[in-house]
Amino acid sequence: TGFSISSAGEYDIGVSGMLDPDPQISWGVTVTDFGAPSNFNFLFNTPIAVGPGPTTVNASVSGGITDSNNNGVTITPNLADSDLDTFSELAVATLDGATNMGVDVGLAQSAGPPSGAYSYGAYGAGPQPGPAGPFSTLSVTVGFGLSGGGDIASLTGFAQIVPEPGSVVLFVMGLLGLGLFAHRRRR
Repeated sequence: TGFSISSAGEYDIGVSGMLDPDPQISWGVTVTDFGAPSNFNFLFNTPIAVGPGPTTVNASVSGGITDSNNNGVTITPNLADSDLDTFSELAVATLDGATNMGVDVGLAQSAGPPSGAYSYGAYGAGPQPGPAGPFSTLSVTVGFGLSGGGDIASLTGFAQIVPEPGSVVLFVMGLLGLGLFAHRRRR
């Protein structure tokens, strides 16, 4: 949540707030499929600024599925470009296009009857090496089919890209340097 540095009688430097340079997306969806079996697709994205260094990536998904009509409930992936038959994919983008980060999570699952709520997951991938930047956008694509008849899927997920540790160290060193520069300038 912050840090401070001081030198006896010379200077005090404090930085407060959250120092978390790792871009991330936490997402959640709840879908009730009242009709025939249906497909659902969601895209979550956020602007980021990740430099050219190497990265580490990870993602996860968990939640629950509910059989509302006593004939079972099924959730199935429907992302056409997924290599692993999963329904959540993490990608980053540059001005030249999107790059799949290779952390695809979430498998098909069936449950019931009897009617009721059933847990889904947890599924995770990573941490694993990701591609080098620079990147300007982080996105998560979620796509699945649900069995219909009032069945419910309630899912939460998390996706993150972590710049190499050297980038974080350089960022902190830069903050300290600015603080020392400001202190000396006040003298």
